Order: sequence, then C-alpha cells, then structure tokens
Amino acid sequence: MSVEPVRGQRMRYGQECELKVAPHLLTDARVEEIENVMREEEEDGRRVTFNMTFLNHTPPYLLGTEERLRVANSRKLKGNEMFTAGDFVSALIWYDKAFSMVSSPKSFGEEEDEARQVWVACHLNRAACHLKEKRYQDTIADCERVLEFEGEKKNLKAHLRLAEAELELRNYDRAEMMLLEAQLAHSDNAAIKRLQGLVRMRREMDLRDEKKLYGKMLHKDT
Repeated sequence: MSVEPVRGQRMRYGQECELKVAPHLLTDARVEEIENVMREEEEDGRRVTFNMTFLNHTPPYLLGTEERLRVANSRKLKGNEMFTAGDFVSALIWYDKAFSMVSSPKSFGEEEDEARQVWVACHLNRAACHLKEKRYQDTIADCERVLEFEGEKKNLKAHLRLAEAELELRNYDRAEMMLLEAQLAHSDNAAIKRLQGLVRMRREMDLRDEKKLYGKMLHKDT
C-alpha cells in the first residue's frame, strides 16, 4: 500500500505524485527542471513517477511573436545538445517542437526574417538527424523543402545533405546534379569537392563490382 507524501517531505520509493503546472509556468526551462529532478532521483537509486497535468495550455498561435521565437530558439538549442550527444531521436523531437512555433514565418510581421532562419534551421537539422539514422528519403524531403522555400534555392547545407542522401541510395546522377548546382553558387567550397570525389569513387566501385559479377556469370555459362 502506497503512503501519500506529505508536503515538504522527501518522497519514498514507489510513491507517485501528481504535478499540476499553471500556464504561466509552462516553459522549456520548467520542463528541463522536471527532467533533471527525475534524472537525479534515478541516479540515487530511487524512482519518482510524475503524473503531469497541464492546465489551460496556450496553443502556439495565441502566443506573441516574440514569445514564439524565444521558445523556438530554446527548443532548437535543446535539439542541438541532443544531436551533439548522439541522441538523434530526441534531437529530432526537439527540432519538431521548435518548428511548431515557426511553421508560418509570414505571420511574424517585422520578425519574419528571424522566424525564417529558425524554420530553415529546423529542416536542415532534421535532415542531419535523418542522415545519422539512415532515413535517406526523409533527409531528401526536408532538404527539398528548404530549397523550395523562398530565398533558399542556393542553400549550401541543403544541397550537401541532399547529395549525401542520394549518394547513400546510389542515385549518383542526382547526387552529382545537386553538387553541380551548389558549385554554381559556392565555387571554391571544399565540402562540395570532397563529396564530388566520393560520388565518383563510389560510382567506379559499383561499376567494377558489376563487371566482376557479369564476368562470373559468363564464366559459368561457358
């Protein structure tokens, strides 16, 4: 039988608490504090279960543009931390959360440019996560969204990540096309040249493997 915790006392192993969060406290900083508490309890050999209830949560479209940008940038930075730590699944979740705040940059008025930057960064960072997770079609989709976005036709990172995904899928012609497009705008970029060399090498390796395979097949038939 579970004993109810008393206000001001430390919880015992196996107890549960219900945590109600008021709207004005519903920020990324508060969520991070809760995550840290749970992590500390687990490190001490105890487990705390939080049943969280969000009261009258304000949807993003009712927040001011300044607040939406603040939350979006905070979530994007959290995603960057997860990516650096190698937790690409969690990073993707945080980038999605950040994107939900800036999904319509034109609605930001004078702050549209900053919202656009976060919008683009979220897609590029998502593409990087997909690459790490070998979800190459998802990488291509996010990069294409960036290149189709107004003013981002020459985005270098989008071209490079899209080309890398096409390379992994052995779509060598498309990979080369993306790199040539990037080279028109960024002629002396070392990353483009490195990837072009890799595409050529992988194409040649595949051709050699095909010739060996055909040679073995012909040898069996004679």
